[in-house]
Amino acid sequence: MGKYDPIQTEMDNENADGNILQAMINFPSLYVFNIVGRTNGIDEITERYVNDVKMIIFEICGDREIGVEYFARGKKFTKLKVETSVESASMITQVYKELAEHELTVMRF
Repeated sequence: MGKYDPIQTEMDNENADGNILQAMINFPSLYVFNIVGRTNGIDEITERYVNDVKMIIFEICGDREIGVEYFARGKKFTKLKVETSVESASMITQVYKELAEHELTVMRF
């Protein structure tokens, strides 16, 4: 419907960092990160990946009450749902950026 109209001083293009998230979510808020990693069905790799994801999110968000659910997606992948408290859209963007740099991450949404 085109009702979102950022403040004129904000960049309003594909390079904008979180303008739409900032408009949609009232911060601070609980946010759920969905991540898929290639763990090849190996328990040790899955456990390491889950711990790595939790550490990335903790280091950025600082929330000690991170809720994590994870389950196999086929034989090679593990899906994680991680719920944590976030303070801003840029915090969400930073988490997604760090998760993308992890060698086992194949998808994040």
